[in-house]
Amino acid sequence: MRRFPRRRSLRHCVRRRNVAKIEVELFGALKRDKKENKFTLSLKKEKSIKNVLLEDLNFPEEHIRFFVCMINDNQAKVTHILRDGEKLKVLLPVGGG
Repeated sequence: MRRFPRRRSLRHCVRRRNVAKIEVELFGALKRDKKENKFTLSLKKEKSIKNVLLEDLNFPEEHIRFFVCMINDNQAKVTHILRDGEKLKVLLPVGGG
């Protein structure tokens, strides 16, 4: 019976650094909630825009559906996975009559 070599775990290949650094800018009513409206976030793992808004920026989930999110000046869905160097802009459109 022939034995094949064991596969080595890929854990040793994983870097311990941050996965991505993104620039975040909040506009309109959103910037009142935070001290600064423009800052940099270091993400430890891949996250979607929605996860960043919920976990890192502490926005309520029921409010996220009203946000307009822009990645590098192009509109993006909240399911977009953020990559290193991207610029996330979050706005809350104002309506009324």
